[in-house]
Amino acid sequence: MVNAKFTEFTSTFESGYDGWTLENGTQANSWVRGSGKSCCGSYSMYASHSGGTYSTSSASLVHFYREIGSEAGTLSFDVVGIHGDCNADYVQASVASSVPVAGSVSDATYYGGNYCGYTSCQRITINIPAGTGNRYLIFTWRNDNAIGGQPIAVDNITYRPTLSMPIPAVIPRFARNDGGSERRP
Repeated sequence: MVNAKFTEFTSTFESGYDGWTLENGTQANSWVRGSGKSCCGSYSMYASHSGGTYSTSSASLVHFYREIGSEAGTLSFDVVGIHGDCNADYVQASVASSVPVAGSVSDATYYGGNYCGYTSCQRITINIPAGTGNRYLIFTWRNDNAIGGQPIAVDNITYRPTLSMPIPAVIPRFARNDGGSERRP
């Protein structure tokens, strides 16, 4: 049986937010959809302060997310951005059972690693295992209040759930009255 939440999507951000919700709260740096950085086309989601500049003097923890189904899937996305401190300033991809809150770490399970320091667009592919109930795919930007650099961008996000199909049972052969055999469902 296929989950009713089946959601395959590709987000390029060229014509809007593509179903994503921003959770920036009052953090100094926030996710914005704009043309500050992108990997293909003109738009992406990128971390910024006031939609163009970047604050290195204020710590931030912000998210953008959308609901996905419970089936396993493959997540692919492009990331680009030079940053001065990849131990403290980075993007993470995660899945959680609840929506994230700006300034807080959610109950998420993080996949892949900490993404930072790319001078050109890098394509990242992550396998997401199956879960239960409502789940949210989350991109989180975290930075401290020290060294910093250019904002980082996430672009061209694709999520493809893996559909599990039941394996058909072997249909046994039954003897016919005339000595032959036939398959019956």
